[in-house]
Amino acid sequence: MSILVVGSVAYDTVETPFGKADRVLGGSATFFVLAASYFVKPRLVGIVGADFPREFLDEFTRRGVDLSGLQVSREGKTFQIQSMMQTNKKYGMVTMCIGGGMGAAAIFENLQN
Repeated sequence: MSILVVGSVAYDTVETPFGKADRVLGGSATFFVLAASYFVKPRLVGIVGADFPREFLDEFTRRGVDLSGLQVSREGKTFQIQSMMQTNKKYGMVTMCIGGGMGAAAIFENLQN
């Protein structure tokens, strides 16, 4: 059995009182396919930039995730909301699979500029 997951594959910046980690693997589709890989063979549909590390792709493959629907944009960069704010971008977008045939999309507006 397989499951199709459409959504964001991104970088996260995680900051806690104990430290900060930049450009760690994130995105709603990422977390969904990695969890689902324990039970089914997930198929991932999303987009990343040319800056997306090979080691992250290798982890998906190691976990049995079908990456044939993952597009790697040679011109673009991988989504990271922190980066959107640091580069003074006005808008950003993310999509996600909720499950049960439902999906959601969000558009972020940087109000700090």
